Amino acid sequence: MAVRIRPLVGRELRDANKRICIESHAEENKLQIGDKMFGFDRVFDTYAYQEDIFDICSRNLILGCFSGYNATILAYGQTGSGKTHTMGTGSTVGLPQEQIGIVPRVFDFIFQEVENRRRQSEFSEFSIKVQFLELYGDDIHDLLDPGVIDKATGQTTKVLQIREEKNGSISVSGLKAELVNSKAECVQLLNRGIAHRVTSSTLMNEGSSRSHAIFTVTIDQKIVKVTQPPEGEQPAEGTEPVTSEENISAKFHFVDLAGSERIKKTGASGKTL
Repeated sequence: MAVRIRPLVGRELRDANKRICIESHAEENKLQIGDKMFGFDRVFDTYAYQEDIFDICSRNLILGCFSGYNATILAYGQTGSGKTHTMGTGSTVGLPQEQIGIVPRVFDFIFQEVENRRRQSEFSEFSIKVQFLELYGDDIHDLLDPGVIDKATGQTTKVLQIREEKNGSISVSGLKAELVNSKAECVQLLNRGIAHRVTSSTLMNEGSSRSHAIFTVTIDQKIVKVTQPPEGEQPAEGTEPVTSEENISAKFHFVDLAGSERIKKTGASGKTL
């Protein structure tokens, strides 16, 4: 578990009564609030760079996916604490490179790794797919394929259902998976999905995410290994090199949760409440 302290922003900077109430000891991975100390696996102070957070929290998980291990990064905190900013599940349009969050950086790293592995083996095949869903109230929305939206109710006509398979795995029936071939295509789909997310204004955040969003990247690999005879030996006449095929599949889930704050702090009412 890693914790990040964001700096004061927006109206907080304009309010003379607002101040940072946490003292960080990043070198010891501890936080201090008053006289209480809390320890974490990693502590990122207000000056932490997006690139450093990606390198420390995400890079090895991606490499694990290429070895067949599923992974999940989950961002938790109250509204306005920087979850969407850190995850990078907000719009990337016009955003400076240094402000880009984890998810777009993962896109870049995945396709770099695919190219590196292709150069190492001409027999490797890769398939990258993405899915983007939203949990809002009791409904599941496909952010990449929302279907027709009823103007009167604001509800989509596309209904998704969670299913548990016989092998114990969980799937979402009807969720669209888009095949992607580049970082640019991934970013385009991310921005398209973000445009369909449910947001509203609260006392804590003018554009608060009112839903849980899960962006999933599936990496499928087909690796053909050719076994050559030991160096110096000639293959027997008429024999062919021995080949073996390995299929590896893994999923990387990025979860951007809705705010975990107390209702009275947001001033939410009506549908937002």
